[in-house]
Amino acid sequence: MVAAGSLMPQTAAQIRQLRQSGIPWRKLDAKRLIGEGPRGMYARGIADELGSLIREGFDALVYTANLPEEAAETKRHSECRR
Repeated sequence: MVAAGSLMPQTAAQIRQLRQSGIPWRKLDAKRLIGEGPRGMYARGIADELGSLIREGFDALVYTANLPEEAAETKRHSECRR
């Protein structure tokens, strides 16, 4: 399993390469992890899905926003929650 959560251009290139290679991937919505509502269900669903893939012998990629605009939006959302 590969987990990526960086705004570095190198990380974005690595994510692109992995996705293009056909590896199963899921993009985490960080706002859903910090917002109201069923956070645990969202996180658990992603973990269960990726865990199933790995148990079946697949590699998997999970990553968070890697565009500055997306990261800034998540930060604004987080600050509004305080």
